[in-house]
Amino acid sequence: MKKIAYLFITIALMLASCTKGFQDLNTDPTQFVKVTPEALIETAVKRTGDMIGSSGLNSGINVNMWEIANFIEAGARYTANDQGVWQTSYVNILENLVQVETNYGSDTSFTNRVQIARIWKAYTYSILTGFLAPYQ
Repeated sequence: MKKIAYLFITIALMLASCTKGFQDLNTDPTQFVKVTPEALIETAVKRTGDMIGSSGLNSGINVNMWEIANFIEAGARYTANDQGVWQTSYVNILENLVQVETNYGSDTSFTNRVQIARIWKAYTYSILTGFLAPYQ
C-alpha cells in the first residue's frame, strides 16, 4: 500500500512541477528574433564578392575558370573542382535573398529592398550559369 501511495505522490509532484509557458522561460532575450532585410542583402553581397574574388593567388572561381578555359594544366577541364561554389551560392547567398523575398515581399514599405534582393538573386544565378559552361 505504501508503494502505491509513494507512486501517486511522485506522479502528483511531477504534474505539479510542470510549468505552463515553458517556451517563454526558455528563450534567450539576447538573440535576434527577426533579421532586417538590409542585413540579409549585405551578407549576400559580401559572400558573393568572397566567392568571386580571390583572397590569395590560387583561390577564387576566376582562377579556376581561367585554368579550365585556357588549359594551363593538362586535364584541368576534368580534374578541376568547384571549390564550394554551389554550396556557397545556394546556402550562403541565395538563401538570404529568398528570406528577404519571403519575409518582406508582402510589406509595401520594403518594396525597394525586395527588388534589390531579386536583382542580386538574378546576378548570382548568372554567375552560376557562367560557371557551369566550362563543365559541359
